[in-house]
Amino acid sequence: MSDLIQINQYPVPEEKQQRLDFAVKMIWAGVMVLVILVLSTIWVGVTDPSGIWPMLLLTVLPGAAICGWGFFWHHRNSQFEYEANGIRVIFQGPEYYVPKDQMEKLVQSVYEAWEPHLEIPPQDLYRGIILEVVIDRPIFPVDGREVVGLTYNDKRLSQIWGPYALSRGGAAYELLLHGAEYQWPLMGEGYQIKQMRRHGVFALLGDSFRKYDLE
Repeated sequence: MSDLIQINQYPVPEEKQQRLDFAVKMIWAGVMVLVILVLSTIWVGVTDPSGIWPMLLLTVLPGAAICGWGFFWHHRNSQFEYEANGIRVIFQGPEYYVPKDQMEKLVQSVYEAWEPHLEIPPQDLYRGIILEVVIDRPIFPVDGREVVGLTYNDKRLSQIWGPYALSRGGAAYELLLHGAEYQWPLMGEGYQIKQMRRHGVFALLGDSFRKYDLE
């Protein structure tokens, strides 16, 4: 299997329905406001028929237009997500979508790399962590460099540039950093890399990648 993902290499299952669900989820608050405006307009029409048209022009129609545009925008720019062995995986778009079964293999490889070293099951440590697959390279906040991936331990978030979503040196490495921060907190990434290499974490990750045919 190629180490890097190509654009649109994998189709998004039921993409139309997922886009619809995402758009509805993102604009539900706006729809509720629009419903309130419609009900208010009806009430004004009952109590003061002469005021219904100004209110319709000033509130309901612009509100409906905004909701309609919001629905269109979110439908067009949908994000797709699923849970892979306890990790929430979010795709910024369909370009670098990865099938769930493949991502589960990657996450399992990370767990197996840490299993001999952690005091708690890796699944417990990683549950709820977010892996975000982004279309453009993440920007390193310190100096503005474009990088392949970033991990924010305080946010329990890793970002990975799409082509590296199934890469041992990409998504898997960024996920390893969460375990490294648990094992050697606040020691810095350089120190943590040395310790992971010394304890054979990278070697175990490579073994699991080969076992699951990820490289």
